Amino acid sequence: MQAITIQDVLKYKSPQAIVDKFLYKQTLNLLTGGAGIGKSLLSLALAKSVITGERFLGKFDVKEKGAVLIIDEENPKPFLKERKERLNLRLDAPLFYLHYQQIKIDNPDHIRALLANITRVKPTLIIFDSLIRLHTAQENDNTAMATVMGVFRQLLLLTNSTILVIHHDRKSLPTSRDRARGAGDIVGAIDNQFSLIDKGEYLVLSTGKTRVVPIIPVKLKFADGSFKYIGDGWN
Repeated sequence: MQAITIQDVLKYKSPQAIVDKFLYKQTLNLLTGGAGIGKSLLSLALAKSVITGERFLGKFDVKEKGAVLIIDEENPKPFLKERKERLNLRLDAPLFYLHYQQIKIDNPDHIRALLANITRVKPTLIIFDSLIRLHTAQENDNTAMATVMGVFRQLLLLTNSTILVIHHDRKSLPTSRDRARGAGDIVGAIDNQFSLIDKGEYLVLSTGKTRVVPIIPVKLKFADGSFKYIGDGWN
């Protein structure tokens, strides 16, 4: 432990975008939404944009391309295959999976194995799907979840990657910040939160907690296996 000076702090880099006005380098991000709403599919769309450089949702420019590592404890093999086919990526695209490996990030041995994979793959983006499947802690216990979320923060410090964690919503809570299920420290520990909200005829992707400028809410429709940007705002 060593204190640093204000001169040291001023040498820190300004936030660097991976996806302009949306995703920033070496940040911890949370994507929340209701069950079956399309969180995993949206994260795959983000992965494709980071890999190919295509605009995310046709709206957000990609500033840094790179490999993506997905730790998926949520989706069975047939669904994973179907979604991968819909992405229409080259077979040699730098998309990597740790799928149904029973990874628990509060297990030190699992973290060592995960770091070995990150060192090999060197991903720009790591996606964890979903939080509830990836630890053994009590989700409503702030102390326990602070420890779990601290592991994600340690991964940021040990790698050059950006992390997106997929998480489920509570039921019937009004604000984006309050939607995330479980202990308050889940949202308290992250840098940016994105909420995917079902509005009936379309979905809205909006910002909850953030350390940067919030995105203008984005209206989306899911069609032909992908999300289509249909406008800004809630209405």
